[in-house]
Amino acid sequence: MNLGGIVYPEFPRVVCHMMRSDPPPALSEVACEGELDLAISDRWQIERIHVNVISPNYFSLLGVSALYGHLPSLPDEAVLSYPFWQRWFASDRTALGRKLLLDGHPFTVAGILPQGFNGIQADTGPDVRITEAGEDTLSRGDAVAFPWVFGRLRSGATLAEVTEQSETVLYAASTAARKSRDKLKAVAIGSGSSALRDRFSAALILLMAGTILLLLIVCANVAALMLARAAAQSRETAVRIAVGATRRRLLRQVATESAALVLVGGALGVALAYAAMPLVIRAMPPIRDRAAVSHPLLLDISPDVRILAFSLGICAGAAFLFALAPAAASVAVDVNETLKAARSSPKIARSRGVLVAAQVALCTILLLGAGLLVRTLRQLRSLDAGFDSQHVVTFSLEPQMVGYTPENGRSLEERLLEQVRSLPGVVSASYAGRGVMRGTGIKTTLAPTGVPTGPGDALNTSMNGVTPDYFETMGIRILAGHGFTSREPAGPPTLVVVNQALTRRFFPGRDPLGQHLGGNVPAQPTYEIIGVASDAKYRSLREEIPPTLYLTETLGNRATILHVRTANDPSGIINAVRGALRSLDARLPFYEIHTLQQEVDGSLWQERLVAALSSVFGLMAAVLAGVGLYGMLAQAVTQRRREIGIRMALGALPGAIIRLVTWQAMTPVVAGVVTGLAAFAIGARWITSLLYGVRPADPATVTLTVAFVALLAAGAITVPAWQAAWVNPSKALREEN
Repeated sequence: MNLGGIVYPEFPRVVCHMMRSDPPPALSEVACEGELDLAISDRWQIERIHVNVISPNYFSLLGVSALYGHLPSLPDEAVLSYPFWQRWFASDRTALGRKLLLDGHPFTVAGILPQGFNGIQADTGPDVRITEAGEDTLSRGDAVAFPWVFGRLRSGATLAEVTEQSETVLYAASTAARKSRDKLKAVAIGSGSSALRDRFSAALILLMAGTILLLLIVCANVAALMLARAAAQSRETAVRIAVGATRRRLLRQVATESAALVLVGGALGVALAYAAMPLVIRAMPPIRDRAAVSHPLLLDISPDVRILAFSLGICAGAAFLFALAPAAASVAVDVNETLKAARSSPKIARSRGVLVAAQVALCTILLLGAGLLVRTLRQLRSLDAGFDSQHVVTFSLEPQMVGYTPENGRSLEERLLEQVRSLPGVVSASYAGRGVMRGTGIKTTLAPTGVPTGPGDALNTSMNGVTPDYFETMGIRILAGHGFTSREPAGPPTLVVVNQALTRRFFPGRDPLGQHLGGNVPAQPTYEIIGVASDAKYRSLREEIPPTLYLTETLGNRATILHVRTANDPSGIINAVRGALRSLDARLPFYEIHTLQQEVDGSLWQERLVAALSSVFGLMAAVLAGVGLYGMLAQAVTQRRREIGIRMALGALPGAIIRLVTWQAMTPVVAGVVTGLAAFAIGARWITSLLYGVRPADPATVTLTVAFVALLAAGAITVPAWQAAWVNPSKALREEN
């Protein structure tokens, strides 16, 4: 679809209305989509679900109709995604017309959307969609942010024109947008917007490159085996040509054999790939929205004609590659010379050497990449995140899910905190508005009082709302001043704690205590610093520690995260904390429970996956290269038995024979290692973005890789060299080649 979207983190509704009523000239029509997390309830359960608020023309612009029922046309109507219909209503068609209680407000199920439809998102989607008029009935005010405004591009229009034309509308309606010009961009969404694509694209490209290199090694190995067979059958081939067989027929025979191998191997590969896809999907990390709430992954993994065609193309290419060398050897047979020759053609021997060198080069590249990625993972795991991940567990809850007012919600959360602190094994407990290591967070634009902010200062500071004891619970130290207490006076200015990174940026060489920060131009005294906390990571381990401001969390008015620090294994306290909440209100669930170590491990999902798969690729490449080298030497020793017998009959010692075979083997190995190192150096920029704390030319990794390849070569050489050293000269001289 010829769709273009404007991406911005906080589109106010007024901007959506303005752009829909008066679309930019580059767009023929504009639609909007916003996000809400609501509670759905029935007689048996309460669950947090993802609801998207859509403009009335949303489905018509996308050209989508309901699978069952009809699209929403009234304020109290909703449509369900196919997976949610399966899960909540067990695929019951009688769900149409039934009522859904969303935040206590009834909505009628108007229709079920087609399977695989995620809207403009490729890898996830909401459970329920309601119209803007329906969102007004939820009494949440203008709480919906619209991260997506999209439309259909006019013929000849460009995304740059969409961005430029949309800026006028957006900046006129939003002060925040004027401060964050670099956050506005237009993107093509014909294939859908994908958080996974943006997050893992570099890693997926690297893994695809590794797969291609591994395929090339397999092709080289199969080609070497077929070449060895062609060498062994060279006399037979010469005889067949001598008695009338055409070279075209010989080529057809090689092509038929290659096609048979491809047919079997390709079919098995495609079958295994589709069988493994559900396992891969289940192993992938959750996708989090702006509020750091996880969304299920809804990728369509049904067989696709394009993917099957691509797989068949790869198989055909592989068949051509590994059949090329033996086919050339068959065609190039010199009948007279072959029938008179005492051993195989030197051209075939050289071809096998080139194939082995190619395998070793590709193996070196894969092993180097795997070594660097494993070292990156180890670097990140050993990194000091600035907080204690070993003894903290987090619980997410939102009292408004079951109708609590802000005042009642605050009372419930305070009573829950008191009960949790009294549990055996609990060292401390506190709340925070945002969890760490979830890939998202809140940012704002700050500067010292009176200092104007420039374009480069946009969203320069991270924020988190916390309650007293948060720093003790997280293991974050207060280095100067003090943390929050329940006796802190209310602002203005608002009292805040900042981290060291913020003091280094805004108050270098000065005492930050008592200093003021603000966000207007020039900055007004909105915040007063009462304490300085030690640096800690916020969104991920990879990020540079951002300037961070902590302010007092207001309980009861939105979702919050309970942090509990224990003396022992934090997972052992989960049931006790659940029981404490159940004793206060059995209706209200925790919708996410994780130990902080699980959050840290989850943030390293990409690094673990890439390191694991690249290691598997490297080991498979090493095995294949070792097999290829062994096969080349074994074939060479077999074909040179007569020569070796003559050498030994003339007085050559076993050691000299071993050196002869070893030299023959090490030539392609050394050439392959050198070529692999050079190729990796040329392409190192493709892996740099995935590394952390290690350079592509890391001496330790290069040394270990070369040593491993040398050890692999020594293992492959040992048996053929030993067999050559103990050839019986009398038997060898009586044998016919």
